Amino acid sequence: MLSDARKREVVERARAFVGTPFRHQGRDKKKGVDCLGLPILIAKDMGLVWQDWIGYDQFRADQKLVRKGLKEVLERNNSYDLGSIILFDGGNGMPHVAIVADGGAPYSLIHSHAERKKVVEAVFDVNWVKRVRGKYSFREL
Repeated sequence: MLSDARKREVVERARAFVGTPFRHQGRDKKKGVDCLGLPILIAKDMGLVWQDWIGYDQFRADQKLVRKGLKEVLERNNSYDLGSIILFDGGNGMPHVAIVADGGAPYSLIHSHAERKKVVEAVFDVNWVKRVRGKYSFREL
């Protein structure tokens, strides 16, 4: 798990992406990122463990996230740590990931939003909570 200072750094770096264009499988801040590209670029910039993958076959995305370098947070309550990665059911079997930007109710999320065509910070409301499939944290190298 990351220190509190490193968790705040994750959030600061995520906020620097707000307004960046959405781009499916994007991995470039200037050209655009998708929901997975955002935390991947942050991890890369911070020297954290995370391997990229594309293709998004969607099958067992939770296991892939763990294998690619995240640590699963096992408690299944409605508490979310600052800077953690949340896996959601994005609908139609598609996973969606977001970064927790505020560590207290109301929580907020930073994620690349396909419909809004950009990275946004939004309230982590009941509509998101009911779609949570897993909670993860970055790991140090």
